[in-house]
Amino acid sequence: MGEIMFSHSEAARYHSSPLAKATLICAFCAVAVVSPGEQALAQSNAEEGTLEEIIVTSRRYEESIQDAPVAVGVMTSEFMQRNRITRADDLMEVTPGATWESFSKMQPVASMRGIIAPTPGNASSEASIQTVHDNVVITKDSMKYPTIYDLARVEVMRGPQGTAFGRNASVGLIHFVSNRPSQNESGGRINATLGSDELIELDGFITGQFSDTVSARLAFNHDQQDGPTKSVTTGDGLDGDQNTAFRASLVIEPSDTFSAYLKVEYSADRDDAPVRSAYYQPGTGLVYSEDPFVGGRDTLEGPYEETWYRPDDPFLNEISSGFDFHTDRDILTLAAELVWSLDNDLTITSITGYLDGDTDSLMDLVGTPNNVSFQQVQNEATSFSTELRIDNMASDNSIRWLGGIYLMTDEEDRFEQNIFQADGARLGPFVETHMGTVANNTTDSYSFFGEISW
Repeated sequence: MGEIMFSHSEAARYHSSPLAKATLICAFCAVAVVSPGEQALAQSNAEEGTLEEIIVTSRRYEESIQDAPVAVGVMTSEFMQRNRITRADDLMEVTPGATWESFSKMQPVASMRGIIAPTPGNASSEASIQTVHDNVVITKDSMKYPTIYDLARVEVMRGPQGTAFGRNASVGLIHFVSNRPSQNESGGRINATLGSDELIELDGFITGQFSDTVSARLAFNHDQQDGPTKSVTTGDGLDGDQNTAFRASLVIEPSDTFSAYLKVEYSADRDDAPVRSAYYQPGTGLVYSEDPFVGGRDTLEGPYEETWYRPDDPFLNEISSGFDFHTDRDILTLAAELVWSLDNDLTITSITGYLDGDTDSLMDLVGTPNNVSFQQVQNEATSFSTELRIDNMASDNSIRWLGGIYLMTDEEDRFEQNIFQADGARLGPFVETHMGTVANNTTDSYSFFGEISW
């Protein structure tokens, strides 16, 4: 059975009022438990007049949210579709106790419980809020926070979560769980949305059975939009974004005791670079900016003094022209999850993941029409992880336990340079100057983990 949906939105996704945010947060609270011991609220099943059970994997195995002794909130697929949650910043804005800001897609900054988890952007540092996608940990900041499409749910756990998820989950964790193929489902769906600022969104999926033991699902997403900041001189958007992604997955169930989930996913971002704003003080010729090489230097001449900055509208600005300012990101993900169910209620689970990400960006650091200061960053990163665990969580025993081993290796090559142009000189004659760094980092990690409950 197929389904096609079309909608038109006049409200740009970049803008949301405090009332709208408060309404969404209240709605999120209505579908998720945020502390142990509270009763889980779920969507009502109109036909049976009962409450649906919310399943989470906050302890690395499926259980009812009512039984999970952790601070976890859940956003279901229906909730995210209804409230147009398509990006990581949308997600964090409606999560109680969380905030979000970003220097760029390669350097996201999130917080939970008032603790900020910054990402300095170098090759060796990692944020203390961990990102997990289909049980595979994403260690590199440049590859975190994927586009939200065709997800079953998102689990947001406030830290520390080191027992179940290992390193760098001291502040919290975000787990993206994709919809999987099923023997009980066949068909597809397409969603299309048009909105202001040239917003175009198209996503959907198709799923079905290849045989009695093999099911497949193919999901896709494409979205693009002009940025909220417009050029004073041309009216064009200066900080738009564009994403294209697909996910292909298989579930193989040759017997009642074994199942395999295989996934390949690719995502490509082709965004404009973030826009910074400098401020011109009329009558003085002074430019104020965060960049120390601009300071109070009079760098503007001619008509730019009248056109490049509008104090009455912060979304009208101008940046240097003649350069291809951009933020490009390509991410390939391969994942395999194998599950054996043994006769004595024991379950063995193997999870293996591989990620390969390339990013490239060039941005105007100052935000003036003159060539003052630019930054170029290139990242090439890979990670490989594998996990093997055994548990008796499927049994009715009063004592339940889990144990496992986890191995990971990740590598990153990073090139960063700041380019100082002659137009930005403060002290007399100045020639174009490049200040760059090259960093290489390899991290090997392993852990043993376990849990006993009664």
